[in-house]
Amino acid sequence: MDHLKDFKKHIKQIVPMKEEEMRYYKQFADFLNKYEEANEKCVSKDEKHVKLISGDNQSNLKIKLDALSGEMINPFIHVRNWIKCEMMNLNALMDAISQKESCDARKAQCVKRLNDDQ
Repeated sequence: MDHLKDFKKHIKQIVPMKEEEMRYYKQFADFLNKYEEANEKCVSKDEKHVKLISGDNQSNLKIKLDALSGEMINPFIHVRNWIKCEMMNLNALMDAISQKESCDARKAQCVKRLNDDQ
């Protein structure tokens, strides 16, 4: 149980970092998009500027990055939830065992009283 508690502490620190990393990917794609737009304004009409991020077709990188950031789910959230469930299961099991032991102890006391009364 102690190992799960320690692991839970580590995961609690990792989850926000991973979510922040995913936000950074989106911010970086937005930055590159603005860079390409600014670069396109600076080049002359004769020069051809290749747009990697914000092209006109559906294969541009910005659309792919946006779709990927929407599809990506932070895997550490699943690990965090798994740890919570495992800890809850173990706590429930320990509670059940302690209740069973207390029932056994009460049963033994009742049997002892019955034997003493006879």
